[in-house]
Amino acid sequence: MFKGRKPRNLRNIKHYILNSLKFYELKNENLTPVIFVVILFTGFSGTIVSDMLAESVYLNVLYNAISFIVLNLASTVYLEAYLKELKGEVCPFKSCINHVLGKFYKIIIAYVAFVAIIITGLFLLIIPGIVFYFMFMFNICYILDKNIGVIEAFNTSRNLSYGRKMEIFAIYVVFNLTLFFPLLLIFIIATYTTNNLMFSFIISFITSVLTIMQQRLVAMLYTDLEYGISNVRRNDE
Repeated sequence: MFKGRKPRNLRNIKHYILNSLKFYELKNENLTPVIFVVILFTGFSGTIVSDMLAESVYLNVLYNAISFIVLNLASTVYLEAYLKELKGEVCPFKSCINHVLGKFYKIIIAYVAFVAIIITGLFLLIIPGIVFYFMFMFNICYILDKNIGVIEAFNTSRNLSYGRKMEIFAIYVVFNLTLFFPLLLIFIIATYTTNNLMFSFIISFITSVLTIMQQRLVAMLYTDLEYGISNVRRNDE
């Protein structure tokens, strides 16, 4: 165990799955719909402008870069709000946005580094990529919650997940299996539509919901491991 790191317990898997599915629940009721629409529109907009993007490599690169930034910032605003809520606080919409934008450069650099590390790991026979994902998955939480630098956030995330990766992995496996068949059914139904825009909208809708659910799951795991179960409040308690 890393020096100075107190061991924290995780809750049962059912707790994390059920609370992850409640992506619509926040004390700030106006935040979730706004974040959801931003993520949905950003993901779906690529289909709307696909013909224009196909004509220019520059526009394609620019669009993807802007989409990457908007999607990650929007999901991070939700993460910030839920982290505050788990600690018994309420994050007003404007306050959440200002807090995230105040760490704009650190957050974007952290996301780019995280993606680069995962891609590198996947090239190394896949398994290292999975290990790296669970090793560094809490880096954004630390940037938001502790206001530390990117490198320190990655190192602290590694310390937090030390000895817990298999437990976290098991939770993610159950989480994905829980959603697999409902999402597969929706996907199959969507493939029967003859309208490409409708199909893309359905896929974007599903992706938006999953993005928010995953942020909730990350926030719950982080707060339980970092602060301990007895110090964290839950909506169902």
